[in-house]
Amino acid sequence: MNDAEYEAQKERINKLASKWLPIMGLADWTMVEAWHRDSGEFTVDGSPSHDVTAATKVDWRYMWAEISWNLPRVAEQDDESLELIYVHELMHIMVDETRDLTGDHKLRDGREDWLAHEERVCTFLAKAFLRTSVPVEVTMS
Repeated sequence: MNDAEYEAQKERINKLASKWLPIMGLADWTMVEAWHRDSGEFTVDGSPSHDVTAATKVDWRYMWAEISWNLPRVAEQDDESLELIYVHELMHIMVDETRDLTGDHKLRDGREDWLAHEERVCTFLAKAFLRTSVPVEVTMS
């Protein structure tokens, strides 16, 4: 990915951030974007994940989140798909504190399928927000 392609993909995501962070009430959070040019080097929780477009880490206690972007995969998305992916990642930020994990990343109740359920909930909520999203004019007092 050359520099122009890299910047173009970052700009697509930055436009989504400008739109969605205020709508979702996340504008006061510390949001970090991690940009990855090479899909072969993109990892999620230390595992190679070249086919994943984005991954989110959250520390809800401090209102901090990082979204890592696999920019070659971002480039493959049309605008509608990328917006769904972006809002889906924001949903992970919103629901993260509902996790009750042990040190080995398992739910305290022993369920091992929690992440699959979280993924479905985040997708469902993202689609709901996209369906109900209307342009909002924000005025500053």
